[in-house]
Formats: sequence, C-alpha cells, structure tokens
Amino acid sequence: MITKHYPDSNIEGNISPPRTGSFEVTINNKLKYSKFETNEFPNENEIISWLEKEIL
Repeated sequence: MITKHYPDSNIEGNISPPRTGSFEVTINNKLKYSKFETNEFPNENEIISWLEKEIL
C-alpha cells in the first residue's frame, strides 16, 4: 500500500520477535502510531495522510 503511493519509500520490519499485539508506524524516526495506545490498526488513508504531512 505505501510503496504504491511512494515507490521510493523504505519499509522495514522487526526481525526480532515482536511484542505481542504491537504495530507501530514510524516516519522519519518519529513514532506516528502505536497500536498499544489505541488497540486497533490504522486504516490506509490515515497512514497515507501521515506520510503526506511529513514529506510535503
């Protein structure tokens, strides 16, 4: 989804065992979203909006 809108983006996963239930979005070393805070996943439009605000 992200690479569809931003083909030059660098997407990384955690290679060590993750914390159970964790899902975090970090953009330019800034934590933008943590599932631990909301108990739900962000939708695609939210993630794209965060990216647009950071790079534009």
